[in-house]
Amino acid sequence: MLQCLINVGELEGNRILSEKTVEMMFTSQTRNLPVGSAESQDPVLTNDIDMGSGSEAKFGLGLPLHPGGTKHGRNPHSASWGGLFNTYHWIDREAELFGIFAKQVCPFFDLSAVETLHAFESAAYAGVAE
Repeated sequence: MLQCLINVGELEGNRILSEKTVEMMFTSQTRNLPVGSAESQDPVLTNDIDMGSGSEAKFGLGLPLHPGGTKHGRNPHSASWGGLFNTYHWIDREAELFGIFAKQVCPFFDLSAVETLHAFESAAYAGVAE
């Protein structure tokens, strides 16, 4: 599915999503309202989280957006998601790159998992630059 988003809705020659839907996913649906940190209400399930990965974030249609990119390599207008058991992905249409990082641990936003995710992302972009 991530490759489909990079291809603006097509996968292996088949239209899966309309171009309009993909553009809505990558357009802020919250206008100027930022998406930022959230304080944990249940430390067993989640730590405090930073939806922007240390950078400005907005919400598109189902995805946090990174209008200015991230310090770990994502270009402006990339998007990402994180799941409860520390499963993460990002989509960078400008670089035509996506990444998937998955652990099966709780709580969400586990510091070790997030540090490894950021190292993985930085290494992926270093490989693209070579």
